[in-house]
Amino acid sequence: MVPPAPTRPQGGSRRRVDDRAILAAIVHVATTGRVWRQLPPVFGASWQTVNRRFTEWSTARVLAKLYRILLHEHPDHQQIQKTKQHESRVLAPDGLIV
Repeated sequence: MVPPAPTRPQGGSRRRVDDRAILAAIVHVATTGRVWRQLPPVFGASWQTVNRRFTEWSTARVLAKLYRILLHEHPDHQQIQKTKQHESRVLAPDGLIV
């Protein structure tokens, strides 16, 4: 699901940060409302690294695939889908549901 890590030339570059740590950092930013620059160092990655990986994964639709997998695994996934469909309806200015 996650795109393969780019190959790196031998040398002094840093080791790639674990994908799970990056995912935890992305979830932290998404659920706390913080901006990337406020990411605490406990995740072991800089905010630039987390933001770059978020951008790469968004482009590759990794997060959308992960969401669908998690939604399908949830015991109430049919109820969640119904709720989501209901919430996606937009109330038009004249009061009609679109």
